[in-house]
Amino acid sequence: MDKGVRKLVTRRLRTTIIFALMVITTGVVQAWGGYGHRVVGEIAETQLTPYAKAKVAELLEGESLADVSTWADTVRPDRPETAPLHYVNFPRDLSKPRQQDLLNAKGNVYTAIVGYSNLVIDESRPVPDRAEALKFVVHFAGDLHQPLHCGLAEDRGGNDVRVTMPDGSQSNLHRVWDSGILNSGVPMSEPDYASKLMNGAGADKLSELTREANVAAWIAESRAAAMTYAYDLPEGSSPRVSADYLQSNLPVVEERLLAAGVRLGALVNLLLNEGETPFEHGVPVFPGEAKPNFGPNTLYPQTGN
Repeated sequence: MDKGVRKLVTRRLRTTIIFALMVITTGVVQAWGGYGHRVVGEIAETQLTPYAKAKVAELLEGESLADVSTWADTVRPDRPETAPLHYVNFPRDLSKPRQQDLLNAKGNVYTAIVGYSNLVIDESRPVPDRAEALKFVVHFAGDLHQPLHCGLAEDRGGNDVRVTMPDGSQSNLHRVWDSGILNSGVPMSEPDYASKLMNGAGADKLSELTREANVAAWIAESRAAAMTYAYDLPEGSSPRVSADYLQSNLPVVEERLLAAGVRLGALVNLLLNEGETPFEHGVPVFPGEAKPNFGPNTLYPQTGN
């Protein structure tokens, strides 16, 4: 086996083992699972300019966006302060988050994407710091497009909603949307699945997805998908998730994966081609940093429902 191929296989195997151990020890599955995150990374790679692709390889020491797409999950047990950065849940009566939901003290997926994007382009920072920031951006772009990472605060984005799977096994709603729906589809490699999603999207759709870099709007999209599709369950404790539920929601999952990958590619192009972010303000990533002045801007034009 070629040395480079052997290195890639070893890295993928190590990531899979670490991810499996995290599920066993914590009982919490991370957004999209490793498979979905790598599909997002593969789609993003297809959108990169040659210059951006070269800069990615330089920053990530030869790894691709797909290769590093699960890194933020693997470091999460050792860096618990990053746990809140994977999601933004908010009250049931809101269709989109308020500014106080987005700018909480612990941070969330919104502050993480905006803040780490600013770190990627900060050439005064050491290269390892910028590489780490890029890894976080790659992962969190996938996370915020998983509908239940923008779910209800009261059930921790579906983690507390127990469900019965078609085979009678017990699970939770969040896990269903991480991997259960994807597992119900036709199995194929991540690059092949990324190609399938890209080939099914027309030029107008791709243009629509990258019309603006509005993280709050992306969160609102995921929230709408969560309330319309994910939480559409039979009443009662441990409701049964039917095979029809899995199959009928597969197109929803595929649309979210496509949107995540295309938008991530466009964002990385801007960060590495132009050395700019589309965000008007640097938002704090961790507690203790000064909060910026969020005046009128394109990122968050209004509050409330």
